[in-house]
Amino acid sequence: MMRFSQKFSKWVFVILSAGMGSLGAAEIVLSVDGDIKTPEAARDAARAATKPVKVIVQGGRYEMTGPLVLGADDSGVTWEAAADAKPVFSGGKKIGGWTKVEGTENLWKTEVPEVRDGKWYFQQLWVNDQRATRARTPNAGKGFLHMRSQASSEIFPAEKPGDEKWDLALKYSSFVTDRETMDLLKQVKDEELSDVSITIPHTWDVHHYRVSKIDLGAQAVLMKGPKIRELLTYEPDGRFFVENYRAALDVPGEWFMNRKGELFYLALPGEDMAKAEVVAPVAEMLVKAAGVKDLTFKGIAFEHQQWVMGPDGFGISQAAQTMGAALEFDDSERITFDQCEISHVAGYALWFHQGCREALVQHCHIHDLGAGGVRMGATSKGAQNPTSFVTLDNNIIQHGGRMFPDAVGVFIGHSSDNRVTHNDIGDFYYTGISAGWHWGYGETVSHRNLMENNHIHHLGWGFTSDMGGFYGLGAAFGTVVRGNHIHHVSSYRYGGWGLYTDEGSAGVVMENNLVHDTSESLFHQHYGYYNTVRNNILAFGGKAQLQRSRNEARLSFIVERNIIVWDPTKSELLHAAKYNWDFVELEKRNKGEPAQSYIMRNNLYWPVTGKMPELLAKTWTWDEWRKTGRDAGSVVADPLFENIEKRDFRLKEGSPASKIGFKPWDLTVAGVRNDGPRGKEWRAKALKGAQYPNWEVEAKPWPSPPYEVKLETFEYRSKLPPSLLKQRTHVEDKGDAIVVTDEAASPIALPEGAPGGKAKRSLKLQDAEGLTQSYNPHYQLMPEYEAGTVTWSFDVMAKEDAPWYAEMRSPTEGPDYKVGPRLSWKNGKLMAGLGDKLKVLDLPAGKWARIETTAVLGSGKWDLVVTAEDGTKVIHEGLAAQEGWAVANVVLWSSMGTTNTAVYLDNLRLFRK
Repeated sequence: MMRFSQKFSKWVFVILSAGMGSLGAAEIVLSVDGDIKTPEAARDAARAATKPVKVIVQGGRYEMTGPLVLGADDSGVTWEAAADAKPVFSGGKKIGGWTKVEGTENLWKTEVPEVRDGKWYFQQLWVNDQRATRARTPNAGKGFLHMRSQASSEIFPAEKPGDEKWDLALKYSSFVTDRETMDLLKQVKDEELSDVSITIPHTWDVHHYRVSKIDLGAQAVLMKGPKIRELLTYEPDGRFFVENYRAALDVPGEWFMNRKGELFYLALPGEDMAKAEVVAPVAEMLVKAAGVKDLTFKGIAFEHQQWVMGPDGFGISQAAQTMGAALEFDDSERITFDQCEISHVAGYALWFHQGCREALVQHCHIHDLGAGGVRMGATSKGAQNPTSFVTLDNNIIQHGGRMFPDAVGVFIGHSSDNRVTHNDIGDFYYTGISAGWHWGYGETVSHRNLMENNHIHHLGWGFTSDMGGFYGLGAAFGTVVRGNHIHHVSSYRYGGWGLYTDEGSAGVVMENNLVHDTSESLFHQHYGYYNTVRNNILAFGGKAQLQRSRNEARLSFIVERNIIVWDPTKSELLHAAKYNWDFVELEKRNKGEPAQSYIMRNNLYWPVTGKMPELLAKTWTWDEWRKTGRDAGSVVADPLFENIEKRDFRLKEGSPASKIGFKPWDLTVAGVRNDGPRGKEWRAKALKGAQYPNWEVEAKPWPSPPYEVKLETFEYRSKLPPSLLKQRTHVEDKGDAIVVTDEAASPIALPEGAPGGKAKRSLKLQDAEGLTQSYNPHYQLMPEYEAGTVTWSFDVMAKEDAPWYAEMRSPTEGPDYKVGPRLSWKNGKLMAGLGDKLKVLDLPAGKWARIETTAVLGSGKWDLVVTAEDGTKVIHEGLAAQEGWAVANVVLWSSMGTTNTAVYLDNLRLFRK
C-alpha cells in the first residue's frame, strides 16, 4: 500500500509494503494537522497517483471558499472518513468577537470587517449548529402581512413618461397595504431599504423581492422582483412577510446585519454568545463535478452553502427549479454517497443534473435545507442527455424549504429508471416526491421511476397550495409509486393531496400505499391517461377522498381494490363538480374513445358513521351511482382496522377487505431500515424528525384577514385593480364603464383620523343606452361575513336620469338571495328598505350624500344615518331587513340608467366587528 503526503511543493512517496506486486490502492491522508490540509490538495495528490485511490479524511473542519471541482482525472477515487472520525467540509466561516449590547439582556453584537469593506455579505447564519432566523415581520409562526390592492402609476409614475409597459409592470411589483402595516414598514431606515426583502407566496411557488420605494402617504410599496405572478390574483389574500431591517429584530433567535458590518443576534435563553459557535456561509457550492466515474464519498459531512439574492429579486414558476445544489454532478457515472451528511445549505442538497448514470445515495442524513433534498435530471425542455439509474435508498431527508419554501424533497425531472426506496422525507413546505416535469401529453423522458416504501410526511404546513405527498407531471410510463406511507399533508388555500397526478400524467401505477390525514383529497387527478390506483388504504381526506378535475374522453384512471375510509360529517367521498365525474356523452366522443372515462370497481368503502351518504354533495345515492356501472364489486363495510383512532391500519382477522381482493402488506416497512451500518439508531433518528405533536394547530393555514375596506378614497388610483376574488366589476362594454375619475369627488369631511388632503377623485359608474341588463354596470364586493356587526358607508352623487340602488345580500347563487340594508335613488329622492318604501330625504341630482349603515347579522334589523353635503342629517334605527337575511356575502352598487349618464361613489368603507 502506498500512503501519500504533501509537504510544500514536493511529493514524498512512502512505501509501506514490500514489493510492488503486493501493492493495493494508494491512500492519501487529509488532515487539518497534516501535510495535506485541504480537500483541493488531497484531490491534486490523488490525481498524481495510480488509480484506484483512497483519500482518508481525518476528523476536523475543512473550510472551503469555493467548490471542490472534480473532473475526469478524479475518477476512481474514494473519499472516506477515518475510523471513528467525523470530518466536515464546510463552506462557511466562523464569526467571533461577540459582546453584549449595553443595557440589554440578550442582544449581542460583533463586527464583520469584510462586510463593511464590501468583500462579503450573507443571508444565512447558524448559531450552535442551528439555523438562526433573519429578522422578520411578522415573526416566524405569527402569520403574514397583507396587501390590499395593486398600486397604480399615480403613486409610482414611470421614469419615462408614456411608458405603456409600466402599468403592466406595476401589477407584478407594487401594492397598497393598510395603515397598521405601513406603521411597521416606516421603521425601515433609508440606509437599510435596498437590503430589505419581501417574500410572497404565490400558490405553488414563493417569490422574493427587493424593496425599491415605500410611499407612506399612499401606503404603497414598489419592489424589484420576478414578473411571473400578478399580485393578488393567484393568491387573493396577498400574503407577505418582510426581512432584514433593524426594527424587526425583536424575538430571541433572530439576527440582523447592516452594510457597516454590524451583526446583531438576539440570543435564545441560555445561549452565551461568548462561547457559541457561529458560522456564516462563504462558498456558493461545495462540490462541482463533471465527467467523473467511480467516485465515492463515505462518512463525510458537507455543510454551509452561500446564496445571496441579486438586486432584482428571485423567483421561478414552481418547485424552486432554477435553484442549484450544494453538490452538483454532470455527465458522471457510478457516483456513491454512503453514510454522508449534507446540511445547512441554501439550495438543494445534491443534484445529478444531466448525463449522470448509476449513482447511489444511501444511509445519508440530508437536512436543514434552504430548498430541497436530492434532484435527478434537468427540468428545461429539450434536455439532450437525460440522467438515469440513480438510487436513493435508506436516507433521511428532512427539514427543507427554509429559504425557498416551494422546493421538493426528492425531485425527479427529465430522468428515467431511478429508484427512491426506504427514505424518510418530511417537514417540507411543498411536495415530498415529484416526478415527470412535463405539462400535458407531449413527449417525455421520465419513465420507469420507482418510489417504493418511503415515509413521506408533514408537508405543506398550510403555507403553499397545489401540492402533495407524491406529485406527478406528464407521461411517465412504467412509473410505480408503491408501499409508501404518506400522511399529514396540509395546504394553504387548496390542494394538500396525498397522491397527485397533475397535467398529462400517464402510465403511473400507485399501489399498496397507506395515505391518510390530508387537508384535501387522498388521490387527485387533474388530467391524465391510464393511471392506476389499486390496493391502497386511503383514509381521512380533509375535504374529500377522491378528486377528478378534468373530464376527458379517455380512460383517465382506474381505482380498484382500495380501502377508502372517511368521516362523512367532515368530508365527502368525491370532490369537484358533478360534470367532472360524469362520463363523456356519446355525441362528444370520437370513435375508439371509451364509454367510461374512468373505472372504479372492487373497492371497500367505510364511512365511519356506518351509513353511506349521498355522493358528491347529494348528487348520487350509492345505489344510483352503482346503477351507472360504477363500482361494480365494491362493498360498504367496516374494514376492521386494529385501532382507527390511533391510525393503526393493520387489518384484524376476518376483515371484509378480502372480499374485494385486497392484499395486505407490512405497513411497518415504509421508511428507513434498521439494517446497515447505522443499525437501530438510524430509524430512531428518522422518527425523531417526524414528531410534531402540535401539527393540528401549527399546520392549520394562517387565517385570511377579515375582508374590510377601511377607507377607499380613490385618490391614489388611476383605475380599479383587476377583478379579484373579493371584488367584481360588471360592464357590457357598450359604452358603459366603471372607472376612477377626476370629474367629481365628495366634499363631505372624511371620518376622524382618516388621511387628509383635498379630494379629487371618485369611482364613476358610467351608464349607456341599449344595455342588455338594466342593472349594468354594477360593482360588487364579496366580504362573506357570517356573524358580527357590519358597518357599510359610502358617499354618492348621481347625475340627472341616473337612478341607482345599493344593497347588502346573502349569497347571490339562484333567485332566493335575501337582502339586508338597501338604498335607492330616483328623481331626486333617496329611499330605503326593500321595495324602496321609506323616503329618507330629498337629494337633488348633482348633490353628494354620505350613507352609513350598521347591521348586527342575524338580528334582521339595521340602522341608517344619512348626511347630505349641506349638513342635513337623517337617522333611522331598527329598519327591517328581508325576512331570512342573516349574512353579508355581497355588497353591490348598480346604476339603473338607460341613457348616457353616471353615478359617482367615494369614501367607501366596509368592515365588521
